Amino acid sequence: VTGVQACALPISADYDLDGDIDLLILGYQGRAYLLRNDSDQGSVLRVRVRGPGGSPSCPGARVEVVAGERRLVAQIGASVSYMSQNEAIAHLALGDTGVADSLRIFRPGRAPLILKSVPAGGARVLEIPWEMEAGERE
Repeated sequence: VTGVQACALPISADYDLDGDIDLLILGYQGRAYLLRNDSDQGSVLRVRVRGPGGSPSCPGARVEVVAGERRLVAQIGASVSYMSQNEAIAHLALGDTGVADSLRIFRPGRAPLILKSVPAGGARVLEIPWEMEAGERE
């Protein structure tokens, strides 16, 4: 990107809902630049962990995935600037594997939640409510 003198914190999110993370750069006194990620990452598992009291996110939550030989970890949090905020969704590229063998979710102050055989799904977001009790689920 050329011509950007100064910008706010770049925003990362899946703007085109194809399962991969795109980047938006906002110039202070200029135009916005959308950098679309059109790479083929295979299956992507997208996870949002909700916070207590209806909060749309749970900063500090950690998501761990095992899919075949892959072991992936993502920290949930949203980077915030006075002009922008990233989406608080973990994007986990599973490659050719369409199903995660296990998904472990660690929420601050809560016991771990373990889900088995979790399908990936492009733009679909797996929503984990705060109220979901800890333990293991199929």
